[in-house]
Amino acid sequence: MSIDSKFCSSNGTGPFKPGAFLRNVDMHASPNQIDALVQYIRAQVAPVLTQQPGFRSVIVTANRQTGRSVISSTWDSAATREASQTALPDLPPAARRVAGAGSDS
Repeated sequence: MSIDSKFCSSNGTGPFKPGAFLRNVDMHASPNQIDALVQYIRAQVAPVLTQQPGFRSVIVTANRQTGRSVISSTWDSAATREASQTALPDLPPAARRVAGAGSDS
């Protein structure tokens, strides 16, 4: 799911900027696989995303009791968000496999 949203974000290297374009991957992970999911994002996904034009941030949120997890990335524009799809075309299914997850969206 891709959402156009107005909020502030930072990639950690500069000041916060208003306005961003968001991509969410929503899933129900196995609660005991949350750490594996976070490690996968840190080791395999974040390094690729940081090299993409327009990248701002990637955030993983998870409920350790229920397994509900959301991987969100923010982009400077809708165009850079869409162009980033080619860098990690298999991200949603790969993340779900690592997390032992089903799809919410």
